[in-house]
Amino acid sequence: MLVREPLTQEEADQPPVDLAKAKQALKIHHDDDDGLICSWLWAAVEMADAALGRSLLPRHWVRRLDAFPGGRLLLMPDVQSVVAVRYIDRDGVDQLVPPENYSLIGQRVLEPLKSWPAGHSVRVGFIAAYCANSASVPDGIRNWLYVQAGTFDTTRQVISDKPFYTTTYLDRLLDGHRYESL
Repeated sequence: MLVREPLTQEEADQPPVDLAKAKQALKIHHDDDDGLICSWLWAAVEMADAALGRSLLPRHWVRRLDAFPGGRLLLMPDVQSVVAVRYIDRDGVDQLVPPENYSLIGQRVLEPLKSWPAGHSVRVGFIAAYCANSASVPDGIRNWLYVQAGTFDTTRQVISDKPFYTTTYLDRLLDGHRYESL
């Protein structure tokens, strides 16, 4: 199972893309909803992560396994660094696999340099990112994020008299950035 660690409050308070440009795209000219717009943008980033099959911006992820595999361990695309590889040994003690015992190959695969230790409840913490920061998000993806935030804005209520329009055609903006597994 792959789990994204929750944003810290400091991260959540910072928009994933330029807030002024997002507000301009949304035609919002006041600061009253800045926190709400930030949350819409982060929700849109999570939607983009799922649609792209990769982490758009630097985030901490954890891959959880019942036990180590027989060889290589597949993570997700664009892994920047491995934070820690932990497991529970036969005596029930939480252990850390030393970094010199594994190698990251091609920003996606973790290979043991020796065999993996015997144990269970394996947790591999890592940082992954397709874009180094919000300034490097490609224009097509940034525009897609703005449209998604705009959709949240126009459908604030669960029940609304406003028609709901799907944005399927806009998903084509993401096509060149999707990670297609083999």
